[in-house]
Formats: sequence, C-alpha cells, structure tokens
Amino acid sequence: MHHALAVHGDIVCACVRACVRACVRACVRVCTPLQGDNFAEDQEPMRKQLATLQAMVKVADPQLSEYLAAQDSDNLYFCFRWLLVLFKRELDFDDTMRLWEVLWSNYLTPHFHLFCALSLLLLVKDTVISHKLGFNEIIKHINELSGKIDLGRMLSDAEVLCRRFMAVQSALPPDVQRVVPLSSSPVDGSCDITASLDQQSVMCTADGSAVLSSPSSVTAKC
Repeated sequence: MHHALAVHGDIVCACVRACVRACVRACVRVCTPLQGDNFAEDQEPMRKQLATLQAMVKVADPQLSEYLAAQDSDNLYFCFRWLLVLFKRELDFDDTMRLWEVLWSNYLTPHFHLFCALSLLLLVKDTVISHKLGFNEIIKHINELSGKIDLGRMLSDAEVLCRRFMAVQSALPPDVQRVVPLSSSPVDGSCDITASLDQQSVMCTADGSAVLSSPSSVTAKC
C-alpha cells in the first residue's frame, strides 16, 4: 500500500513539474517572444547565439577575440544571462521595457540583441585587456555591469555596429551573415571599401573576410 502511494506520489510530482515547466515556457514566450526558445532543455538555441556572438567579436575586434581565447573565455559563457532574457537582469524595469520595445520592432535585424551584446563587449575591452583580467575576473567584471549599463549608448553603438556589418555583409563568415540584414547598397566581391565611421572602420583581411578596425577613416582593398 505504502509503495503504491509512493509511486503515485512520484507520478503526481513529475506531472506537476512538467506542467510548471510548460507554464514557465509559455510565460516566457508571451513576455519575451523573441527569446522563448532560449529555454529549450538542450540549450541549443543559446549555444548557437553564443557561437554567433563569438564570430562577431572576431570580426569586430580580433585583438579582443584573441585575448579572450588566451583566457579560455572566448566561449562567451559570461554573456549567457544577457541573451537568455534580453538583458532583463542588467537593466532596471523602465530600461528593460525600452530595450524590449526596440528588439520587438525587429529594427534593422531580428538579431539586434547580439549587436547590443557586442557593443558592451567592445566597451569593456580596454578594461579587460589593460588590467589583464583572467577567466574569473572577466566573469566578475561582466556581472558587475548589472545596473550600470547606459542603455542609450548601448543602442546607439549597436546600431552603428550593425550598419558596419551590413556594409561588408558578403565578406562576413556564414554564421554572422545570417544575423546581418542585407544592405540597401551591398558591397561587391572586390571588397574595395572606403569607410568614414566614428571610432572604427571596415577593413578586409587578405583572404577577403571582413574585420572592423581603427582609425575612423580608411580605405581597404582586398
């Protein structure tokens, strides 16, 4: 009798847990429709986003990419919570709603949140490298950004980055191309690009792949 009740109780608990998980996923899809798949049990959507962000960092700033790799941090797992709930844990309520409205509008690209993440990584680059932060220190520094992010600057920088990527869309790695909208005036395969953008500009490597680099005005030929 006791064994039967125990088995029955386990079944009920399992059903309740399954229902709770389904309700949570449904709530997430309603509250953050762009990111509902982030809560898949196999975490495959999150892995794909982090891999894409990793490729974007390599394009935008090879120096930062190499430094993170040297610290075993190039998997960008410290960005996990940024992407999981669209920076909800990093911003106050009003800024979260403002950001989500921008993201829900699909402004420039449905993957604009990745450009927001990229803009933050480039913002902390100098601190990370100049202070020679290691694996644990990078995680600590990133976590301490919570509540200190200037949303206006993040959105502005993200838009600039997105437009720069658009300028060399055809030269980007395939996994980055899929998150970049097609430019209204695409660059041809010769990668003959003259850029005059604030802080960074578009360049091409010898193999034709795109990178972003200083100074603010440069002509690149591949």
